[in-house]
Amino acid sequence: MAFSDAPDVDRVMRGRSPSILDLVDSKMLVSGAVATVMFALVELNAARHVSPLDALDLALRMVALGACVRAVLGLIAATNRFRSALRSSRRVLVLTDESLVVLESRTSDHAHVIPRGEVVGAYGGRRADRSAELLAFVNSQGEPSVFEIALETELDPAIHASRIRRWSGHADPQDVDAYPDPSRTPSEDFERIARGQLRRGEVAVAIGRGWLARGPYAAGAFVFVLLERLGHVPDKIALGKPVMVLSALCVVLPLGWLVIGLRRARASGGVAMVLTPAELLLRDARGIHRAPWGDVTSLQIRARRSWTLMGGVSLERTLVVERASSTDLPFDERRMAHSAPAVAALLEAYGEGVFASSTPASQASAAGGGISAISGTST
Repeated sequence: MAFSDAPDVDRVMRGRSPSILDLVDSKMLVSGAVATVMFALVELNAARHVSPLDALDLALRMVALGACVRAVLGLIAATNRFRSALRSSRRVLVLTDESLVVLESRTSDHAHVIPRGEVVGAYGGRRADRSAELLAFVNSQGEPSVFEIALETELDPAIHASRIRRWSGHADPQDVDAYPDPSRTPSEDFERIARGQLRRGEVAVAIGRGWLARGPYAAGAFVFVLLERLGHVPDKIALGKPVMVLSALCVVLPLGWLVIGLRRARASGGVAMVLTPAELLLRDARGIHRAPWGDVTSLQIRARRSWTLMGGVSLERTLVVERASSTDLPFDERRMAHSAPAVAALLEAYGEGVFASSTPASQASAAGGGISAISGTST
């Protein structure tokens, strides 16, 4: 595949080489500065010759430990983003008259090719960690409806997504007056799709690992700091039973939270949701929940800021699927492999009927039905 196959420069998108400054993460720098200040306060407080089990001293050490952990995790995340950007710098996205082509390098013949007629939409934006997210929506037999294009360029990913939509002919929203009939065996279909046995227009949105970062790890940090300080306690001083019981609970709490989270992931089949041209399927411990596209009235992205000792300040987003005939379905962004805006754009594409092979969106009337709005709220 040669670049000359593309008729103009807007159809050739080359990855950029990352800068070493990309390793500088603001959250990492803030956490490092907080850790430095907190350790200085710990030393100043120790100069007062306080007890090793002084409550203020323990609190200062816990905050300092949390800031150190955040700084280390920030450095690891920035390094991973840098390595990912370095790999994607060799990739090239080409929109030819017949196909969407992703070349693994500018000199390699290895490429992923998607026929133009199968590309029904695209999304471009930034994840919570500011890394690029570019998705192509594909209506293909036996392939997932979402194809992730790992490409970091000088331009915003939203610009590339807009180019893909215009090139594919799906730039404008469409209305659909009918959807395929919902499945009569939703449980069996959920299992099949979750295993990767896909039909046209189906996809399983995988569960992400972001939820692991928001656990109650402060309880474990307290036990770590307490054990370290016990090494400076005279032998004649012993902790009472209440303190020992509370310390044991602080160890059990994050472990129990992790077990519950893994159990929830197992109950959902390892996927956040399953999408078909007819409906959205969700499974939890109570069973299967379904949202036919004609019953989905709107999508909302609700955001709020939170703070934890080990995670610091973060923006938590929840995608809410509102249904006309039942309760809303909330999806925590931390439990999805894609960002909440990306999943919302995918659901909107399903609501437009572009994945329904029997009723293409380009041929449907505007009689109504489908998703009426996407909105966002924040707190």
